[in-house]
Amino acid sequence: MASDDTIRQPPLAGLKVLELEGIAMAPFTGMVLADLGCDVVRVDPPLKPQKKTQKRWLDSLCRHKKSIIVDFEVTASRQAFLRLLEAADILIDSYRPGIFDRMIGMNADELCRRYPRLIYARVTGYSRYDARYAHAMGHENNFVAVSGAIPALQHVPPTNSNSNHNSTLSKPTVNYLADFGGGSMSCVVGILAAVIHRSASGKGQIVDASVQQSTSYLATFPLQRRHGQPDNEPSLTGVNNAPWSDIYETSDGKYMMVSSIEDALYERLIRGLGIEPASVPSRTDRGNWPAIRGLLTDRFASQSQDYWRSVFDKMPACVSPVLDVDDVDVHQPLVYLSRTPSLPTIAESMVSENKIPELVSGRGNEEVVRRWLRADDICTDDGSCIRVVSKSKL
Repeated sequence: MASDDTIRQPPLAGLKVLELEGIAMAPFTGMVLADLGCDVVRVDPPLKPQKKTQKRWLDSLCRHKKSIIVDFEVTASRQAFLRLLEAADILIDSYRPGIFDRMIGMNADELCRRYPRLIYARVTGYSRYDARYAHAMGHENNFVAVSGAIPALQHVPPTNSNSNHNSTLSKPTVNYLADFGGGSMSCVVGILAAVIHRSASGKGQIVDASVQQSTSYLATFPLQRRHGQPDNEPSLTGVNNAPWSDIYETSDGKYMMVSSIEDALYERLIRGLGIEPASVPSRTDRGNWPAIRGLLTDRFASQSQDYWRSVFDKMPACVSPVLDVDDVDVHQPLVYLSRTPSLPTIAESMVSENKIPELVSGRGNEEVVRRWLRADDICTDDGSCIRVVSKSKL
């Protein structure tokens, strides 16, 4: 709490954001900005009949947002969008290169010349600056695959090294960490940097973020050690395959995470499990790893997760329970701010209802136009696209 006990508006209150509808990166970027106080409006396409066999992801990352419908193929609707763009501070675009240019009828440079204060944030899977993959299609695993980070993140020796370790790559579980932690959060950082710059210069700019480049950036630490480590550092080689860096099932079908890498932690792990140290083969010999893993597997499987928590919660061995959503408070803010706290991360209507959030397309048409433009020449019929209309027809 601030010393004067003054609680102010969220830190980004007053900033207006248009978020072009999409999946994953753009919605998460918009949600973070909305949580921090931005007035975020999702721009949806006109509703179309959906075949029974056709399925698509529901955009549940809609907290604190409104929605408008824009038909970019209709001139009057596109004009209404451009009017909103005049009032907007930030535009979030997650389309592949060239798509939004064709929708709006101008490229990014032309758009920014027309709206010089606009911060135009583009977040994509592949980097727009990758000569080979910029226009390619892919999912998060593809984006991360070409980032150069997977071998380093999994501590697999370079293919041209003289290492005698037979480590192999495994498919990473990266969609949330890569799309949201990498692509979206790097986009948020870029937007905030652009906002600060604009406060001094009065000028907006283009912000380009991607899962590909952000994953590589986040992997800076292991990438720096890709071709060798200082002699006085613990070895990263084989860490992913080591039995003291793994997940083990308990007797009640739950799990414990073990990361007892250093010697002192490993000794406490063995002691906490009630295993006689003399009965454990040397861990410096990789040939003993299967036997060590068997010992740990049997011991963890002999007791419940609660039992092992009672042992390791008070023992500094880097052994933790793997908790599920019902075991923790998942509605905490991204960061705690003492003077300008973010908005609640769960809506009041969701507190007692276990359902996925949903923002109905067009729910905000009238409110957004009134609040942003105070215009009377834009039609905002519920469920239809916004459009500029001749005053003679009003």
